[in-house]
Amino acid sequence: MSPNEVALRNSLITEYNDTLSLANSEAMQSQWKSLTASRAELSERSDALTSRAKQLNDLNIGTSAIGKSYELGDQFAQVMEESFLGTSAMLGGSVFKLIGNIATIGKTEDEAMQNSFYRDMKNAKMAAVDYNARLQTRREDYLPSRIEWDDEEAGWGDYVSTMLVENSPSILTAMGTLGAGSAGILSAKAAANVGSSVFFVMEAGGQMSQLEMAQRNAGEIVAALETELLSTTGEYERRNIQTQIQEQKDILSLSQWQKSLSSLVYGGTAAVAERFGSLEFINNFQKYSRAIGVSRFQRLVGNSMGRTLAKTTGVLGGIGMGAGIEVLEEGMTLIGQNLSDVSILGQDKNIFEGLDKDFLANTLATSMAISGPVASQSIYSTVKAEVMSRKEAREESKMRDEIMGLQNEINGDKLTEEERKRARRKKFELMTELGLQNTEVVLKINDMTSKEFEDVTE
Repeated sequence: MSPNEVALRNSLITEYNDTLSLANSEAMQSQWKSLTASRAELSERSDALTSRAKQLNDLNIGTSAIGKSYELGDQFAQVMEESFLGTSAMLGGSVFKLIGNIATIGKTEDEAMQNSFYRDMKNAKMAAVDYNARLQTRREDYLPSRIEWDDEEAGWGDYVSTMLVENSPSILTAMGTLGAGSAGILSAKAAANVGSSVFFVMEAGGQMSQLEMAQRNAGEIVAALETELLSTTGEYERRNIQTQIQEQKDILSLSQWQKSLSSLVYGGTAAVAERFGSLEFINNFQKYSRAIGVSRFQRLVGNSMGRTLAKTTGVLGGIGMGAGIEVLEEGMTLIGQNLSDVSILGQDKNIFEGLDKDFLANTLATSMAISGPVASQSIYSTVKAEVMSRKEAREESKMRDEIMGLQNEINGDKLTEEERKRARRKKFELMTELGLQNTEVVLKINDMTSKEFEDVTE
């Protein structure tokens, strides 16, 4: 080793020893302790800020919750407006826009906008989109979010009541169809067709509304996500944001034919499923609820009571059959609509998406709500038939024939306007009298002696 190398080595050793001496000095130790204390203090402040941020978030959530309405009546009104008015406006606006497109076929958008008729048709659709956007904003601002099965803080009663309110348009449509057919206002087939048309409008208009609003908001969402992407460093987070950006760009690129075809498939799938599912079931409830075990019940409690119990048991079985039909019908509808999303809109989703606990609970609740009145009416009719005398039966049959005759005259074209008004008034009076008579027939059970009741139920 040369003298220069030895000198350099000794110099480095001396510098190293000086550094160790400085590190062990009281001044260095004091500075180290000060830095450690500062670090602990900053850590405590960070924890405090994190805790306060959580409290502030909870406070914001609480403040937002205070401003919302939890009245079922308000939720019912919102659902009714969305399902009937909002969807009808959207479907009507889309039809107007289609007429405008046909009237200006072969022209570019700028050229078509020079045509006042086209502008009016386009403005009609934009007004429908604006209306549905206001409905959506009102729901978000003033109504609580929908309760789901796994919401631990929500009670079972709240879950069921909210679920029935959200499904009330379907329930009312199905029951309205049954009422129109039973009252003779429409034939059973015509009533079912009307019900199917209502379901078509709700589903097709609802889908078109969702697509139009999503496309309208997609540009702003893309800009916000791209800004967020610039400050994101994690690889997983970046991929997630990039996926969301692509999804929004796909929505932006949807053509009118894709939106229209998707809406038609949504509406058509729902209409066909309801026509041969729920509507078919309620119009043929008697077929699904035939008496079960008549002879066995008759041996136990007598002929009349045995028939009543057998028919009641059949009604309960019919309710179960209806629940199965409803689940199958709604499941096929959902799968068909998911297939539409994949094949027409190009979405990356499982065709069974949405078939979960909430779907099953909603479907069963809807089925029970639809079947309940039909079942109770069937049981009531069974009891009435057992206690009705022959004279009462003849009177009821006569009134029913007269009501049906009046309805046929009203539906015909031979009556003057004044005669048609009198026929409607007479029909209303007869239906009121028939309802009172049916009630009196059943209520007379309360006035029967034990011997009379035993004679009836033998």
